[in-house]
Amino acid sequence: MTESTTRIVTKSWRDDFTNGVNAFRAQRYDAAAEHLSSAIRLGADRANVHDLRATVFDTLKRPKDALKDAKKVIQLAPNSYKGYMRAAQSFDAIGNYEAALLMTEQALLRVDESNPQHSEPRKTLLCQLETYQDHRRQTTCHIGVLPVEILALVFQHGSMRHDDDLVEDISPRSSMDNTFVKSTSHVCQHWREVVLGTPALWQSLVLGRGRLESKARAWSTRANGSIREMVILPPFSHDLATDTPLAVVLRKHLRKPPSILRLGQGQAFREAQCFRPWLLALFKEDDLKLRELVVSRDSQTAQAGQRMWRPLSWHGYPLVSLSLRGASIDWQEQEFKDLKSIVLRDAFHVTSSLNLVVHKLSQSPELEALVLAGNVPTTAFVPTPPHVPQVVEFTRLWYLELEGRAWDAEVFLGQIALPGLRILKLRNIKNPACKVLARLASSHPALTTLKQLHLQGCGFVPEDLIRALELSGQNLELLEISRTGVEVNGVIDALAGRRRPLKARGHVLQTTGRLCPNLTNLIFAQVSRLTGAPIKDLVKSKTQTSEAVSEAVPPLGTSNNTRGIKSLILEECVLVEPELVPWLKVRVPRVVCTYGNFKRQEARRILG
Repeated sequence: MTESTTRIVTKSWRDDFTNGVNAFRAQRYDAAAEHLSSAIRLGADRANVHDLRATVFDTLKRPKDALKDAKKVIQLAPNSYKGYMRAAQSFDAIGNYEAALLMTEQALLRVDESNPQHSEPRKTLLCQLETYQDHRRQTTCHIGVLPVEILALVFQHGSMRHDDDLVEDISPRSSMDNTFVKSTSHVCQHWREVVLGTPALWQSLVLGRGRLESKARAWSTRANGSIREMVILPPFSHDLATDTPLAVVLRKHLRKPPSILRLGQGQAFREAQCFRPWLLALFKEDDLKLRELVVSRDSQTAQAGQRMWRPLSWHGYPLVSLSLRGASIDWQEQEFKDLKSIVLRDAFHVTSSLNLVVHKLSQSPELEALVLAGNVPTTAFVPTPPHVPQVVEFTRLWYLELEGRAWDAEVFLGQIALPGLRILKLRNIKNPACKVLARLASSHPALTTLKQLHLQGCGFVPEDLIRALELSGQNLELLEISRTGVEVNGVIDALAGRRRPLKARGHVLQTTGRLCPNLTNLIFAQVSRLTGAPIKDLVKSKTQTSEAVSEAVPPLGTSNNTRGIKSLILEECVLVEPELVPWLKVRVPRVVCTYGNFKRQEARRILG
């Protein structure tokens, strides 16, 4: 092509391009598209021409043609944001929001923040980016796209309280967090419809204050008349007569009695006669299927020696769980048949003997969890006479918690056998805790099945604890030592495999093999004499052993169970150096380290 011919072609496509721009400004979009297409055919293969035609096609509702021009702009000017921005608009019109989000992100990468001319396009792109990201959340990973049934299960799981929260509270609380349920119902209309339409979220009725009538009616309606759990707190629990407003409202709105009853500090329970007649006045005796009973009294009333109620086990009352706090009971009159969980905190009668307590507990062959806690009077347990050597076996008991400074846990454990014990928690035991563990190991092989050992506020001899850990066999996975000033560094050295000649009970320990090879979780809280060096040696030894075991090929029919530390919690252990924390975080998946004073908190913050 000669020079003159080139000038003619350039002139012709420039004329078409100019006509296309004028037609676009005059809002004659069909004519603009024709002129711009003619200019491209004549050689105007430039980014600005394709960008303008893409704008025209977008206006004419032709997103696919606009997308072709946007891709051509990206090809001709890959460092410009305009092609990506135009492509995002085209993908949005087509309905491909993921591609639109990707194009918007690419456009933002090519916007020069220092250029004033790019400020407005940047604001537009940021708005588009937020819109597309919100659409992604709504359509891909947002909880709103879940089926109603699954969303309701999520809400139920979120509303359930942990068992420890229920046990530790002085006043009884419902197993379901009603505050969570009400807050969830105020998030959006869809969630509110799901919450109000899920009866399982409204099966826990708490009556303590506020509008009694309206609340009972609303909860009963939303639960379809099936209230599973009822919590009665002061002032309503002070008077449980059959003609009170509480009784009238419950008789009116509850179709059937709850299976879980939680009562708080009611003065009405001083006499045994007012508990069962009150329920019988509200419901039919055949409908009374109470499965769980929780009663909490104030400590002053409990110390006065007042009884709360008479025997629990009567016809139609198949109790499975019993929890008492601050209640003086007469063990001679109580029956604990069919119970699977018994929690007694400051709930003992001063005339009870140890034999009687063990005998009454043995009435529950299905007992799985037992908590005996509180400062019990010294006359509560009478030592077992020598001529009564019988040991009661609890075959299903897997959780045992003993707490209190005024009774002998060692003597108590000498009267029972726990072949399936998995979790043992000793809190504030007066005698050295290792004597309790020794009694537990000598009377029966309970320590060989133990998976969790918690020593909270207990005194012990390190050498005796090492011996007890040796008896725990291969199953111990969690060890907690908290609130003690005992020298525990030697115990950690033993766990790390650093054997030293230790004297225990008059003889030198001859230890062989690795101590607690499956120990993966450690908790040390307020251990004043714990230092960082043993912790580092333990983590290092566990890591090296775990790597060596994973590389080794075990013999046929055997398996290597040695594992590294998975969780390490250090709370207010002031002698543990803050400089050790970053090293631990690299080697342990979960590390929590807190200090009780400002100086060490600041050091921990600086070190990250």
